[in-house]
Amino acid sequence: MGKNKDLLARIFTTPALFFDLYQHDQKKFFRLLEENIDQYIVKSWDNDAKLQASVYYGATKNDAIESYFDRPSRLFPKKKYLVEFFIDLYVFYMLRQPAELEGLITFFAGKPRVQLKMIAILFSHPFYNGEAKLQLVQSGRDTLLPHGFWTERLKKMKDNVTKS
Repeated sequence: MGKNKDLLARIFTTPALFFDLYQHDQKKFFRLLEENIDQYIVKSWDNDAKLQASVYYGATKNDAIESYFDRPSRLFPKKKYLVEFFIDLYVFYMLRQPAELEGLITFFAGKPRVQLKMIAILFSHPFYNGEAKLQLVQSGRDTLLPHGFWTERLKKMKDNVTKS
């Protein structure tokens, strides 16, 4: 936990480091993301008795979504907070752009578990709003997404966009 936690803490205290890492060493950035993603928990409102979720995807439990998140044997509260900050920055500043989402999917092409987790986080996240989803549909990059609970919603959005 040592080095990664230190880097996460440095990103928390110096957010410019986040951008520097993303721009100049994406391999290290994505490795940090992959190594820490299990501390970011996505749950439904009715399935979080311990209130440990980082974000909620909806009111009713969806077993497909929940299965993406292998709970770590132990959550570390401070590390979880740092990971949430890191991933929230990533969603807010980078993943709202379709090209950046494509970069994530491409980087983790051989790791569908990480892809599915990040997409579930993204589509559950309040920072990834309707405008960002519309940009994804309009760019045509929505077809790159691995199949998941969000595909029907995007299909409806795409149908509405093409009718307009």
